[in-house]
Amino acid sequence: NFVLKDTFDYDTIKGKAVIRSRKEGDKADIHGGTKTLKKLFIEEKIPAEERNSVAIIADDEGVLWIEGLGAARRARLSEKTVNVAAIKIRKK
Repeated sequence: NFVLKDTFDYDTIKGKAVIRSRKEGDKADIHGGTKTLKKLFIEEKIPAEERNSVAIIADDEGVLWIEGLGAARRARLSEKTVNVAAIKIRKK
């Protein structure tokens, strides 16, 4: 049973993609306009004690996807999408 299923445009990955927690200075354009993850997490009311356990997929250019918030604007599916990255998260 998966807790979360999501997707993003695989072909937007620049260099290596990794799954990690947030890093200081991380920024993403999720809701229109680039913001720090700290600000996004505050706006989304993600409790401070949970913020370091939110899964992030990032590449050499920055954040592609954030667990619970979805794909950054540059990685969203569009009519030009050819290859799709599928994400499935199972929490214990």
